[in-house]
Amino acid sequence: MKHLALALSLFLYCGLAGAQHSAAHNAHPPVTLVTGYGDWHHAVTTSNAQAQKFFDQGFRYIYAFNHEEAARSFGRAAELDPKMAMAYWGTAEAIGPNYNDPADSERFKQAHEAIQKLRTSRRERQPANRRTLPPWPNAFPPVPTPTAAWRRKNIATPCARW
Repeated sequence: MKHLALALSLFLYCGLAGAQHSAAHNAHPPVTLVTGYGDWHHAVTTSNAQAQKFFDQGFRYIYAFNHEEAARSFGRAAELDPKMAMAYWGTAEAIGPNYNDPADSERFKQAHEAIQKLRTSRRERQPANRRTLPPWPNAFPPVPTPTAAWRRKNIATPCARW
């Protein structure tokens, strides 16, 4: 009986230790600015220099096909300047479907939410943003459809050619 209790205790201890390690491993570190991805810059409407840097980093990550980190960088830009419309556009661009990874319904929903935030941004109508913001409020409906995939391919992508 002692051996059974010892074995059960050891089993539970190992399970708890593994669960803690897994949770810590899956947690993302805070978003920071990194170097080594070039110096590409696209001016957006913001008065926050840090937000501009995180936007630029997000775009560089998009070009490096690191969409997860791009979304985190755009999200950080939006935290620093909630009125930066282009940060929400970048989030939708990073989270939505791309050439190598079609979005699932949860990602479509997140992209849709980002576009809704973009649409309510006060700076959306400023001249600098009007030239670059794509006209795709319907490209990410709350529920993905085959039509949404067509819109994304044929409306949003051509608008990204600056």
